[in-house]
Amino acid sequence: MIWDMITGLVPNIWPYLLAVGGLVVAFLTGRAGGAAKVKRKQAEARVETMKDASEVRDAVDAKSDAAVRGDLGKWVRPD
Repeated sequence: MIWDMITGLVPNIWPYLLAVGGLVVAFLTGRAGGAAKVKRKQAEARVETMKDASEVRDAVDAKSDAAVRGDLGKWVRPD
């Protein structure tokens, strides 16, 4: 009796089970793609921040080099 219910019910349920399985796979694939997109954007932002920091550091180094050269010139050459 139970076997008759299973064999009678399973052929009617297969399309629904496949549909649910497909939705689960699509959902998980979408989440994985979304996470990859977020990580890529974070990496790009990190690279831009590093470039900006490098430019600021170079500007500060150039100013301090100019200040050091100016101070040395005052001490070496009396005016």
